[in-house]
Amino acid sequence: MAYISKYKNDIFVSYAHEDNRLLPGMKDGWVSALIEAVEIRLSQRLGRSEFYKLWIDDELSPSSEVTPTIVKALEESAVIIIILSPSYVASPWCQQEKNKFFELIKKRTYSGSRIFVVYRDRVDEDDMPLELKEYKKSKFWTLQGRHGTTKIYGVPKPEEEEYVNLYNDLVFDLENVLKKLKNKEIERHCKDIDQIDQATVYLAEVTDDLDSFRDEVKRYLDQQKIHVLPDSWYPRKERLFQEALVKDIKRSKIFVQLLSQLHGKKAPGSDLTYPCLQYQGALEQQLPILQWRSKAVDIEQLPDSAYKELLDKETVMAVDLGEFKKAVLKKVKEKEPEPDKKPLNVFVFVNMNSEDKKVAEEIKSKLDELGVDYGLPIFPEEVISRKSNQAEIRQDLEENLRICDGVIIVYGNITSAWVSEQLRRVRKLSALREEPLKALAVYVGPPEPKEELPIKLQGMRIIHSIKDLQVDELKSFVEYLNENRNHGN
Repeated sequence: MAYISKYKNDIFVSYAHEDNRLLPGMKDGWVSALIEAVEIRLSQRLGRSEFYKLWIDDELSPSSEVTPTIVKALEESAVIIIILSPSYVASPWCQQEKNKFFELIKKRTYSGSRIFVVYRDRVDEDDMPLELKEYKKSKFWTLQGRHGTTKIYGVPKPEEEEYVNLYNDLVFDLENVLKKLKNKEIERHCKDIDQIDQATVYLAEVTDDLDSFRDEVKRYLDQQKIHVLPDSWYPRKERLFQEALVKDIKRSKIFVQLLSQLHGKKAPGSDLTYPCLQYQGALEQQLPILQWRSKAVDIEQLPDSAYKELLDKETVMAVDLGEFKKAVLKKVKEKEPEPDKKPLNVFVFVNMNSEDKKVAEEIKSKLDELGVDYGLPIFPEEVISRKSNQAEIRQDLEENLRICDGVIIVYGNITSAWVSEQLRRVRKLSALREEPLKALAVYVGPPEPKEELPIKLQGMRIIHSIKDLQVDELKSFVEYLNENRNHGN
């Protein structure tokens, strides 16, 4: 049973027969060994092997044609893995298979996330299939020796560290895409709905000599559950490259770039190299920038002046890669400084009976945090201790109601009749105000049960706080009050 229910196969593997021939010292062909390792790790990640289905023709012969069985398997597959190599490019069978799959996915909306290119061996730029040039590639080879020959990871020892890291990265990416397809998240992405991730890093593409370093940084960020962009390879045309670049940079929190002594290729129609274009895009979007270069790079020996200037920026750290990774993580986890809050020029009168002093203290504390001026009534015990009279209480109450911007009446231990009396007083004194009251609320606190109030004024809010202080509702009241006051001014 497939993991993606609408397909019969989750993964289809396209490869050339030559790439799976046994080499001395190997018990399995290179393709078979890789796919077996991927199957095992993916099963461990998804839970069980029967949770997904992978299709591969184990009996592929050099002269095979694309059979109806293979066409049907392609049509019923969610994801394709292409093992790219000179043998794959030279194989008519593989080209038929690849062309058929691209023909199929053009009719679907998910094409950009359904192709995985395992770059087994170096292919000359002129021989690279046009459709595959724009896809991100998992590079399983490196240049070595004075003649620049290629070493293929996993030959003859599949246990070597870089090979294991590469197929683990492939499994990680496959797992993510399968889960996105299952949850239909990829549909929203392909419809250009921007999803800003607070922990998203734009990790710029690098020159060939830094591929393994970039993989190491990406692996580190993946382990920290930090989303890394870009998700797919960009088109090489300058305009299309920049459009894709800007879209991803806008979704990112920081821009991270690894630089070497190689300045990289220039984009067609541009005087800038791809590393410089990416850096320029980050600058234009005012994204925080962290860059790295090896201590061994001699900037003075670089022939390209623009690239030399880039490596000499203050944002470039010439440190060990491990130290740089920690710096990136620290930057990602930094909390953005909150904008300075302007003091709220509002005055709230909290009208309550002395029996509800406890609730009033909580309200006062929160109003203090919100930067709100407030006033409280004079209680009878205060009047007695100061040898004042009832006229003073009434005068103080009426003055607060006349000058305040908003009123909160506390309905706690006191009766509904008392609350109703205070609401009638608010309505009566509104005629004496220079400006209308901006906001009015009855704060319903403990204990339960409560009698329903027999009176309701237009625009009056009820803040229900029987169990705990409803901070969000109180904050909403203050924000509403502030907006109304500013609008009125």
